[in-house]
Amino acid sequence: MSATLIGNNVTVKINGAVSNSASATSGATTLYTAPASGYAIVNLFCTAFGASGTFTVGGRVVHSFSGVSTLPLVVYVGPSQVVQITSTGAANTGVISGVDFVNSP
Repeated sequence: MSATLIGNNVTVKINGAVSNSASATSGATTLYTAPASGYAIVNLFCTAFGASGTFTVGGRVVHSFSGVSTLPLVVYVGPSQVVQITSTGAANTGVISGVDFVNSP
């Protein structure tokens, strides 16, 4: 999927959809890595909770949780940044969805 939107003298190029689900047990698991030449705006959910955990973007904690998420966490993911879900024990499952964009002058 690829598209170009033009408005107010700005061009935004959509690279594709972001969609994944992964579980972390006593550590971190990668949900998504942004392209080096782009960025993404994504929603994050914890759909199965086992132990206290976090969502990180580029190595920084953007949200700590201690239960299943009922509302999405909307985050910006910069070029080459990695989105991960962590757990301090039993499995936590994270879901990511959104759109990644191509940097365009």
